[in-house]
Amino acid sequence: MLRRTLTLSLILTITVFLGLAYGQRHCCGGHQGGPSGMMLMECGKKIGLEEAQLDKIKSIHLSSQKQIIKLRADLEIAQLELKELMHSDSPVKSKVNRKIDELSQLKAKIHKNEAGTKIDVMSTLTAEQLERFQEYRMKRMKEARRGHRCCKDRPGCATPCMGMGKMEGTRGGHRWPQQPHGGHGPGLGTE
Repeated sequence: MLRRTLTLSLILTITVFLGLAYGQRHCCGGHQGGPSGMMLMECGKKIGLEEAQLDKIKSIHLSSQKQIIKLRADLEIAQLELKELMHSDSPVKSKVNRKIDELSQLKAKIHKNEAGTKIDVMSTLTAEQLERFQEYRMKRMKEARRGHRCCKDRPGCATPCMGMGKMEGTRGGHRWPQQPHGGHGPGLGTE
């Protein structure tokens, strides 16, 4: 009984860590070094993209997102099925291994989809546009490292920036609403 409990705990721990690592990898765009479709949409005019290029990038991105949504749903279902197999009274090693292989194949399909999408997006850019995009991306990365990255250039963004930014009554470049206690910030402090 102790051996079974330890085995179950180990496999569930591995599954959770794989899920967390997978989730962290997908929190931001542009994680494989190529142009992110969404980032290109943000800076398209700045780097000289034509309307036809923007339309093609939108189409590539939309098609990719549809496929990835389906693959992630299949991945979540397979993870639940693995959990179900592991919680059975007597887990069958061969069934568990097959389910783990299925999970690995789904993750590989997601990675291949993302890589293919980046390659397709890159093929829509001229050499000059790609160079401008890389300069734009490097500038944003430097700003992020300095803590000044702000979403102020993104239309409709109301999220306060996380960083030091300008400090006179602001947090990261965004002014917090005036608080009843007369100060700035999210309302923490003495009232």
